Amino acid sequence: MDGNDEECVLELIRGGLVNVVIMTYGLALQYGLKASTVVVMEGSRYDGLEKRYVDYTIPETLEMVESSVDGEGARFILLVHAPKKEFYKKFLMEPLPVESHLNHYLGVHLNAEIVAKNIHTT
Repeated sequence: MDGNDEECVLELIRGGLVNVVIMTYGLALQYGLKASTVVVMEGSRYDGLEKRYVDYTIPETLEMVESSVDGEGARFILLVHAPKKEFYKKFLMEPLPVESHLNHYLGVHLNAEIVAKNIHTT
């Protein structure tokens, strides 16, 4: 689409005059449109450089969920082949462990904050 058509379509979507939008992964992230139901077909995209289909990484999938789902009752539906279902289900439904090494470098961080004058005596 050229620029004028693109702006026209975006205004129709934002105005609520369009109920269904089909777009690529890149465009969805570029426009940041929110929806009550988001459906992603397949768990992969075509990579022109490698000339093959590449699975979405977990960060890409999480970014799709965060950037497209609108509100508390919204749904994100990922349609994948059965062997990949458990893989995506594990990462999307279970919390990821968070590891911290702050206790190893707490002194370094405190000194940096003192030098930056974010921490000072009163």
